[in-house]
Amino acid sequence: MDGEGGEVDDQLISFVDFKSTALSLGGIEPPDYVDGRAFLGDFLDLPKRSYIHAAADRLDAQYDTIRAVRDSRYKYLRNYNIDRTYYLELPYREQMTIMQELLRLRDAGQLNEIQAQWFRAQKAPEELFDTENDPHELKNLAMDPHFQGKLAELRAEMDIWLNEIDDKGFIPEVELIEEFWPGGIQPITLDPVVSHRNGMVHVSSATSGRQYRLSTTN
Repeated sequence: MDGEGGEVDDQLISFVDFKSTALSLGGIEPPDYVDGRAFLGDFLDLPKRSYIHAAADRLDAQYDTIRAVRDSRYKYLRNYNIDRTYYLELPYREQMTIMQELLRLRDAGQLNEIQAQWFRAQKAPEELFDTENDPHELKNLAMDPHFQGKLAELRAEMDIWLNEIDDKGFIPEVELIEEFWPGGIQPITLDPVVSHRNGMVHVSSATSGRQYRLSTTN
């Protein structure tokens, strides 16, 4: 795309692609450890992908475990906590006037069938939506015999993805904290090494995952 109006790009793009794309647009090759693919710029990733993936876990003080995959038309969701409602109580959100009105209508039994879907007591283990004919994802096709082929395809793609990323979402947070900070001790970044080579300043550290920040003092 050259930035002119009226152009449409129908490739599958995920939020994690923005960092790689920003680097690519700046003429910088995205490092291997950066998630996502560049969809514009000098380092455009080809071929274009056939699927994108998504996950939902913690939401403020609430939690859930949902994984999703979609192609250009169909979206598949796998709900691991079917006893968790679609609607999760969030104090911040419930301060909003529109949220208070939705809850009032729910309690009064005045929501229509579509509006009430959000407040269902349980989730289906699997959901499949035709985003072309059902853009608001209201009709679950997972049990429809006409869509079992597509369901099987997206199931398989999800399993491949979960295996590739070594999904940590199924590990209790208490165990993850212990893994990140063994014994509750916060890791300390080793002192950086600054060197000058060929008129350039190079900063490095032996600590894995290190970052740096430039700051000035008054």
